[in-house]
Amino acid sequence: AAIGDDDDRKVCQCQTDALCAGFAEGLTCDLQSAVCVGDGTGGGGNGDGTLGEACEGDAQSTCDYGQFCDTTCQAAPQADESCQNFANGPGINWSPESGTGPVIYSVTSIAPWDNFCSGTGLTAFTAKVLAYHGTGTFPANKDDLSGFFYVRVDGEERDATLLMNDARYRLSNGGKNGEFDLTVCADATNSIQVGLYFTSGNEVCSTVSR
Repeated sequence: AAIGDDDDRKVCQCQTDALCAGFAEGLTCDLQSAVCVGDGTGGGGNGDGTLGEACEGDAQSTCDYGQFCDTTCQAAPQADESCQNFANGPGINWSPESGTGPVIYSVTSIAPWDNFCSGTGLTAFTAKVLAYHGTGTFPANKDDLSGFFYVRVDGEERDATLLMNDARYRLSNGGKNGEFDLTVCADATNSIQVGLYFTSGNEVCSTVSR
């Protein structure tokens, strides 16, 4: 089926669990969305997804979808109604029970990429975003990544891939894990509040400082 109304590239859809078996263990077909989804034993997770259970590594590791590994399985961050970015914009729609998109599990401030905003009179704020793919892998090239959004405090959404270059788009674990350095140019001095999300993934609200 076509990816969307304005994108005629094709994506495979499933109708039976057997059609999902060739990708990873534990995947089944969600008939409502026609995509293969994990049950905590496939698609990267090998454990039962119990919160607080011991795990090794980072990203999803052996944790269930919607969790990430930090010595133990922890719930991925999720914005609430107090976040103006989503309250003024797309709202908060994700839950680990119904979501299938990439999961953002960490947003941290790093040294700003000042040259990104050179000549604009604005200040650069850069964040390192860590995410894992819910049901597949991220594309090898930044320009092929779709459905990744930056949400301003006023609710305006922008394509997050425009906030990084190729060198700041890094993948690991066969493309399942992503590390993205995003730079926002803002009329601010010390910090800004950003909203980030992938289509069908968790909405994250974070303060990025210089």
